Order: sequence, then C-alpha cells, then structure tokens
Amino acid sequence: MRRALLVAALVLSAPGTAAASPFGELPPRAIHDDPACLRATGAPGELVNLTSTGDPSQVRLSSFGPHGLTRSATLPAKTLQRCVAADAKPDGAGIVALTAVEYAPGGQPSIDAILREPGGTWGAAQIALDASSVRTIAAAVSDRGDALVAAVRESREQRVSVDVARRAPGGAFAGAETLFSTPALSSNVRLQAGMSATGEAVVAWSLRPKPGATRELWAAVAPPGQAFHAATRIGEIRGPAPFALAVGPGGHALLVFAAAKRIQVAERAPGGEFGLAAPVAEADDVAVELPTAAVRADGGAVVAWHGISDGVTVAVVRPGPGAFGAPVTLAPRAVSGQAREFYGLLFRPSPDDELPYADDIDDEGRFPRAVILADGRALLTWAGPGTRDGVSFIAPWSAMVPLAGGPTEARIHGSELRDARAVTPLVLENGGAAVAWTRADDERQIHVAVEGAADVPGPSAPRVRIGPIKAPIDLDEGVTVPVACSAACDVRVQLGDGGPLDFPALASLSRAGSTKVAVRALGDVFVPRRSTIAMHVRYGAPGALRGEGRTRTLRVRLGSGPPVAKIVGAKARRDGADVVVTWRTRADAKRGNFYAYLVERPGEPALLARIAQGGPRRFAVRFKHRPTGTSVVILTGDEARGIIRRNRVAVR
Repeated sequence: MRRALLVAALVLSAPGTAAASPFGELPPRAIHDDPACLRATGAPGELVNLTSTGDPSQVRLSSFGPHGLTRSATLPAKTLQRCVAADAKPDGAGIVALTAVEYAPGGQPSIDAILREPGGTWGAAQIALDASSVRTIAAAVSDRGDALVAAVRESREQRVSVDVARRAPGGAFAGAETLFSTPALSSNVRLQAGMSATGEAVVAWSLRPKPGATRELWAAVAPPGQAFHAATRIGEIRGPAPFALAVGPGGHALLVFAAAKRIQVAERAPGGEFGLAAPVAEADDVAVELPTAAVRADGGAVVAWHGISDGVTVAVVRPGPGAFGAPVTLAPRAVSGQAREFYGLLFRPSPDDELPYADDIDDEGRFPRAVILADGRALLTWAGPGTRDGVSFIAPWSAMVPLAGGPTEARIHGSELRDARAVTPLVLENGGAAVAWTRADDERQIHVAVEGAADVPGPSAPRVRIGPIKAPIDLDEGVTVPVACSAACDVRVQLGDGGPLDFPALASLSRAGSTKVAVRALGDVFVPRRSTIAMHVRYGAPGALRGEGRTRTLRVRLGSGPPVAKIVGAKARRDGADVVVTWRTRADAKRGNFYAYLVERPGEPALLARIAQGGPRRFAVRFKHRPTGTSVVILTGDEARGIIRRNRVAVR
C-alpha cells in the first residue's frame, strides 16, 4: 500500500503527459458497498456513485489525489433511483440531483439538488422540483455557479411534460418552466442537460409522440437569467437509440444521434439556436449505436459512438468550429456472420419496445464517455468486448484521440478475470488522464489506471487445480469443471476459442477451498460439429492485474440429435421473486437447442441467458430473484442452421 500511495503522489506532482504514454493500474480501492453508476463529475479527479446496498441508497463522492482514491463526501440525501444526475466544473462548482425519499410520514417526494459553490463544499439538500410521477431527471451547473434541474413528469391529467428549475449563482431555485407537454406516452422520454461557463442552458429530450411513431429529438436553449426559447425539433432518431448532448464552456453545443443509417450531429454556436443536423459517418450496428461527445471552449470537439451489438467503436474529431474529420475506428467489430445476426435478434427490440432510460444502460457501463484534456487530446472510455489469451470478457476500454488529428491509441485495462461494469474517464488536478472502472459480480472495488504511471504489482496467484473432467463432453449439455484453490481466487473457464458467443463462466472463492464451474460453448450453435474443443482457464487472486492460464483440449461427443421443433404453449409467470417460463414442442428436441433471455425492462439489452431444462417435449427455465422481469425471449436453433426462430412471451 505504501508503494501505491507513493506512485499516486508522484503521478499528481508531475505535469500532465502531453505525449502518449502507458497507463499504469494502481491497486483497487475496496469499499463497503457496491458502487453503482460510477462516473466522473467533471471536477478534477472526482467520482460519484450510489451505494446500491441498503434501501434507500446514498450518494458518495471519491477523489483521486496524492493518497490515491479516497472517499471525499457522503451527501445528505437518500434515493431509490438507480443513478443520480451529477455535474461539476474544474473550479469546484457542482450539483447532484436525485429523487429523494419522503422525509416524514405523509411527506411528498421531491427532486432535491445538492450544490457546491465554486471553491466551496457541498451544501444542504434543497428542493428543486416536485417529484410526483417523475420518469427521469437531468442536472447541470456552470463554472460560476448557475444550476438547473430538469425532469420528465407525468401529471394527474395524464400529460407528460419536460420541466426545468434554475437558479442564479448563490441563489435559490425559481419556479418550474415547462419546455414541452404532450398527452401521456407509453415510451420512455430521454433527457439531458448542459450549461456553458456563463450560464447558458441547454436541455434536450427524445420521445415517440405516439405508438409506432419515429422517435423525435427536441432541444431548448435559454440565455443566462432569461426564459427558455421555444423548443426546436432537431430530427428523427433511428429506432430506440439514445442521443448525446455536449455543452462547452464557450457555449458551443452538440447533439449526436443516429438517423437514416448515419451518425448525425446538430450544432449550436454560442448565443444561437441549433442548426440542421449533418451526417459525419455511417451507422451500421444491427441494433443501436451509443453516442458520446465533448466540446471545449474554442469549439474543438470529439464525437464517438459504440455499437451495442457488434462492439465497433468509432470517433471523429475537429480542432475548432467547422467540419469533422474522417472516422477513426478505435475498436474493431467483435462479431460477424451468424453471430452478428444472433446479437441483432438479441438486442433489437420489437416494434413497440423501447430501450430503457439511458441511466439504466449506463449502469452497466455500456455508454461511452468523453473528456478533452488541456493538451488537445480527447480521452474516451467504454465497456465492450475484449479478448486476452483466448478468453473473452467485457473489458474496460480507453482511447486517446488528438483533436488536431494524428495517431490514436486504444487499450484494454484491467484483468480478464471479471467483466467491467462501469467505465469513466478522469481528468486529474495536474491535467493528467486516468480511467476508473468497476467490475461485476459484487466485487466492491473501484479500479484506477493513470497515464504515465507504472503498474503496481497485484497479489500472487494461488495454486489452482482443475478437474478431473469426464470426456467426451456433450456440447449441448456443457461441462462441469471442478476447481480447487490454495487461497482466495477468481477462476474463469471458457469453452471455445474466444468467439463472441463463447461466454466464460466465473467462480470466486473468498478463501482456500473448492467449487464447480458449469460452462457451455454457446457459440457452438453457430459452428459445424467438431470432435474437439479448447477449454481455456484463467485464474488469479482477487485484485490481480492479470490472470494466469492454461488450455486443455477436450473430446466432444458427436451425434445427430433430433431436429429443432416448433415451440407451442409458451408461458411466463411469476413465482415469488422468480420468473418461470415453460413451453412444449410437438416433436422431440434437445434442451441445448433453446436459450431463454429475460427482459427486465422493455427492450433492455441484457445478456441474462439461461439454457432450457427438461425435454424431450416439455421445457422450462427459471430466472431466480428477478421480480422486475417483463418478458422472456426464447431463441431456437441448431448447430447446422443457426438461430431459426424467436419467440417473445410476456410475464404474467
């Protein structure tokens, strides 16, 4: 630990690195609760997250400084939200907005704002808006301390409105302004907000005006201390895709969205309104592109997007106002062929579905994020498919892209032993760059990698024994792998050669002992029959920077098997906190031909998959501890033909 603190102090005492240099990973910071919705606020080295343990949750802030990552504040408010809205500036001005729980019996919930004046500390929570029937919120602050809270609310008269409350520096929040109102909607309304250094306010939202209609993007602008101008319709958005809003200190603003198979950018000059959107690149993800953007005071900007189904990440940049340059690919396509079509089926909502609120997707780290460093480079982060030593995982990625053009660098951080959950870029107090991320599986740690630092060696790997494994194995049934560790360990096992559908299985032990890992080559549905398959094992101590590994070749039992049968009588029901789906077939079928996916929110792209149990004509899947499940998708396939049928059934 002493070495880690020394490294942190040296990193922060040195000037920010202008030329590209490696990122060194420091030891993770253990916390007492799961850090949901980790993100940077915008203040130097500052992170905000919710404590997902406990009901309600609290808001906590951490700072990366000479003593490493330390907790700086726990804010005086509690919430039932999944994520909070937060914004901060380099001079310390900041805002955190949340839907607060009731303070007293009979009290009304409110949207609370907790403010930090420039150079000051966090103050007491103050009510910004009434929180009755709130769908989503956004918040922004200016360098001088102007602040706004925006909310999508539904009235008792069954109308949905976009409302905003603002305050001048040092003042109180004024009454709400309604920017948009429409009859109640069945679709989600997405909302973002931003402010310039002088308090120019920009609020943007997207919605479907009626079922089956194309999603529309709107924006409204307000000069400091003046009312918002009439809302402007920016354009139509491709499918259920989200959008990105970036507002620079000088008043430049960008809206980024996908439409007509193109990434579109609408721009606002300081003091003006948004102009017509212009395409900057093709958009060819089979499902949805997740965009991000950042713009600096002089209009230099970066726009980037990440394909949610195929993993492609691309950026365009410019050094100042004007056109963007040619697209630069930062992460290549991770899936192709039938596997890409599988992902398209998995992620693409049906016509009446919606992707969840942006915050809900972002809670899993899929949204890319962008900041611009003082040396003219953009730092981008995202969570996406990665492979290390033949093992696939959801990796924390980052890339450096110079706004003036030139070589770019993309890299994967962290260990392949666990998947990334949330990833965010950090600008440090000295102007240097860092990347912070959390990982899934209740690890309860925050990881940080700093540009120009050296890796601090992690703990040594324990002794690990794998097997014995009875061969040949049946790919439809998978294989159960015995694992024994001489001390606490993380073990990841994968059947297959790291393809996009060869999802590894993870086992973790908190002390010496043994366990079993059930793993299956889901990707085998898409490949011809084969007589052998590789089994990759990666292992290490909890917190290890890299895993150690070994590979074995297993013999596979070959057999023709019955043909794929048509699903009939599919039903999904709640059983306490579980969701159970059952179905029948008219002909015998193998359970390995069926995969069921639980959707917890309409259209949510969650890879919560289960292989069917039962057979040969009656099958079932149980999703444990999923009380919010709304529907189940059953995919039917075989080794030779790939996915051939998709059934969706609502949970009753």
